[in-house]
Amino acid sequence: MKFGTVFAIALSIIAVFGVGMAVVTIAMLSQTWEDQCTAPSVLNGAISSDVDGSWANGDAIDASIITCDSNYHLDTNSSTNLLCVCTADGEACEELQHACVAQLCSVRFFASKSVQLKRKNTSSIITNRHPT
Repeated sequence: MKFGTVFAIALSIIAVFGVGMAVVTIAMLSQTWEDQCTAPSVLNGAISSDVDGSWANGDAIDASIITCDSNYHLDTNSSTNLLCVCTADGEACEELQHACVAQLCSVRFFASKSVQLKRKNTSSIITNRHPT
């Protein structure tokens, strides 16, 4: 074989390989590679069992799907900032630790105090009597 023929064949093989690599590279760049995670656990609460979905890293989690345990309520400050932090594909989002917060005031607290209402003119006065 002549040098020109061998050179042409080698050049053709390199060209086909280069085009193939370019196609694969373009296909990979057009994909969005995001970790898809399952529902997170919620400290002092749970995600609704009706929810069947996945979240990508950084996706917002709708607060309406969270149910808090008794004596806890959804924190209105953190409920708008609930994000999935996904560490690996197929794993659960990291636990939501501040979505459900303890209720600091309850009816029992006030009932345990010796609170009396006294009427004076048309206004109510609340007095708190503590033993000395």
